[in-house]
Amino acid sequence: MKTETYDVDVTVDGEGYYLVTEQIKVKFLEDRHGIYRYIPNKGFVAYQKDGDIKKFPYLARVELELPNSDIKESKQNGAKVFRFGYSDETVRKGDYEFTYRLTPERQGQPFPYIYYNIYPSKWKNDIPKGSRFTMRLPEGTDLEKLEFYYGAYGSAESASDIIDLRKNQKENTITGILKEDLPMGSGITCFSGQVQKGFAGVKGKPGISLFLWVPPVILLAVLAVLYLCFGRDEKIIPSIEFEPPQNMDSAAVGYVIDGIAEDKDILSLILYWADKGNLWIEEEEEYLMTLHKLKELPKEAPSYQHTVFRRLFENGDSVYLNGLKNDFGLTMSSAKTQLIQEFDGESKAGIYTKPSWRLQRLAFLCTLLSVIWVTVLTGHYSYMTAVGVVIQALLCTGMGLGMYFCCRGIDGWYSFSRAKRTLMTAGGASLFYLSEILYFVFYTYKASGNEIFDYTMEIGIVLAAAAVMMPLTCFMKKRTPKCIRWMGQLSGLRSFIETAELDRMRVLAKNRPEIFYHIMPYAYVFGLYDKFAEKLEVLEIPAPGWYHAGYEIKSWNAGVMLNCMAGNLTFAAVSLSQPSSVNASGGSSGGGNKGGFSGGGFGGGGGGSW
Repeated sequence: MKTETYDVDVTVDGEGYYLVTEQIKVKFLEDRHGIYRYIPNKGFVAYQKDGDIKKFPYLARVELELPNSDIKESKQNGAKVFRFGYSDETVRKGDYEFTYRLTPERQGQPFPYIYYNIYPSKWKNDIPKGSRFTMRLPEGTDLEKLEFYYGAYGSAESASDIIDLRKNQKENTITGILKEDLPMGSGITCFSGQVQKGFAGVKGKPGISLFLWVPPVILLAVLAVLYLCFGRDEKIIPSIEFEPPQNMDSAAVGYVIDGIAEDKDILSLILYWADKGNLWIEEEEEYLMTLHKLKELPKEAPSYQHTVFRRLFENGDSVYLNGLKNDFGLTMSSAKTQLIQEFDGESKAGIYTKPSWRLQRLAFLCTLLSVIWVTVLTGHYSYMTAVGVVIQALLCTGMGLGMYFCCRGIDGWYSFSRAKRTLMTAGGASLFYLSEILYFVFYTYKASGNEIFDYTMEIGIVLAAAAVMMPLTCFMKKRTPKCIRWMGQLSGLRSFIETAELDRMRVLAKNRPEIFYHIMPYAYVFGLYDKFAEKLEVLEIPAPGWYHAGYEIKSWNAGVMLNCMAGNLTFAAVSLSQPSSVNASGGSSGGGNKGGFSGGGFGGGGGGSW
């Protein structure tokens, strides 16, 4: 595209707005639909004062005065966009004339001065020699106080070298004609330090303070009441246990302790079935295991057990554990669904109360939406750069991820090792609160630089409310009374596996060695198989009848065997996971009373062809 002429007529009205007519004549070097022109309607004004650059945010209304069908209007990145032409037509030249009104509506500080970017610095090519502009000013304006700057954004170079100025004090007009091409990337800006009454009445920052902080605070109050009514767990009182539960297999225990059916819960049944005499395990080579069927499951076994057991041995009585086909993952998925139905189906008590289960998800959304709400609302009135938007989005994502990991750590408190649950809960909470702090620091930095309207106090209130909502969300799920009774027994068993003294375990190993093999599948779903294996390594426990090695073992060690089995089961879980788990239930603009510079005022922007 080549610009042949670019003429601008600016009327500065005494009521406090700029009426602008632009006439642009272009020639296209290839078929194009037309041109587009964008004018910032929010951003910040920048000006010089006492040798320093000062800024304040603004919000303006940009309206097309004589709209017609050739012009399509839209908003994009803090600017009003006018697009000329039709998508189904192409042209090689064009002569475009349009008039718009730019009215400053909100400013971060009083600024009763004329400050306007006549030629946009982001026009896509040179503005040619001979192009002219006319400024029509309010009565009483001292034309001698008008200053013109040109160059790239921030340049304070006088435009007298590039324009021929003609002043008419009687008619309050000043005309400028370009004496040479204005290079792409350069603009021309007019500034006057004379006070203009029409611009003195522009209002301050938008009055959205209550809209910012009141809704999140109300949400906090509602969530607090809901938590007190539906979310407080009864205290779990651990019983002294070293026996696995009588009527609950390891998969059921894995689901009860965290409310999530996982692959490891289902695969733990291999150890459970071996202990019950339904299969035996052969270690053909180190870490390579084959399962051999001994007998069918009892008819009264839960449906998820039958689903997996039948699929394991549908092609024979032996199956290589690490050679299970990928479609076995579908069987795992079905079994996990059946496991959930076993506890949460119709007429079942469930693991968590249904109101609290739903409320946790609602609370999660409300906490995040509180921050997103203020981000969107403040962004509507202030221009945030693309980098700033990305930073805010990443910090909101950090809050969401932190809250998710913290919730997951608390829900799975009894299914993780101490190190893992600490990492999940403390790490998740740290990520959430660190993201909040960084969000506040970033917003404060932008506001203190006067690049956006300052709602620091309101942002602080919202982030404080979200900080309280986060733990309410994490602890919102409430276990059913029946589950509380189960958890008393299961937490006792978990405590035994994790903290039992070796002397006590040696007594059990001498009198009832088989009990450790009963416990193995439960240690696996508790996430404590490594700790349990360490203890078994120092105990002299005879090999179980259901485990055979196809190679010579110099000395039997139950701990090594458990580590080997756990490694194989974990590998299978990773290989077969389909899903891995199923849940229960503006263009810079500006002005100043000492001096301006190119691109610092209202208007400006850019444009090109499309």
